[in-house]
Amino acid sequence: MKTFFTQNRLIIGILVFLLVMNVVAVGSILFYRNKARDILTNPPFPAQRLQRMHPEGRYMQKYLELDENQFQNFANARNRFHENARKLANEIREKRMKMFEELEQPEPDMEKIGNIAEEIGRLHKELNIETGNYYLDIREICNPVQREKLHRFFIHTFHESGPAPGHSHGRDYGHSKEKFRNFEAE
Repeated sequence: MKTFFTQNRLIIGILVFLLVMNVVAVGSILFYRNKARDILTNPPFPAQRLQRMHPEGRYMQKYLELDENQFQNFANARNRFHENARKLANEIREKRMKMFEELEQPEPDMEKIGNIAEEIGRLHKELNIETGNYYLDIREICNPVQREKLHRFFIHTFHESGPAPGHSHGRDYGHSKEKFRNFEAE
């Protein structure tokens, strides 16, 4: 006499296989969805960035002809700026995600979207103030000849593409060496 399980072994095997595949698929979707959200809100940003000086920092030391004391002051100002700017950029990114999530609702709350947009604007203002303070900190450590070079450098970089090289606060985490090459050629 054949039992239910022996008669339907193939069907049960297929059902178990399909069940496992569905569980794996749903798990993958949830995992990658959360991972994508995490990457958008907390992009990879090495902690050691604050401990070491990027080539752009050494470039500025060489370009401005900073002595060792000036360079230490420059490095401190740069580290403070990057720490503060990174925090503000992360907050802006989080607000943008909240705004996008609200826009994805069946009936988005436009008042809420407006409030988030105002918060993003306030954070952008803070970021611009940080950038201005960073420039003033660097200018303060420079002599008159170095200040003129610093002025030309910042005018060139802001005119070319917005933030100075190595100070992108949006989607680009690379540093444009091309900007430096173009600047040196002038």
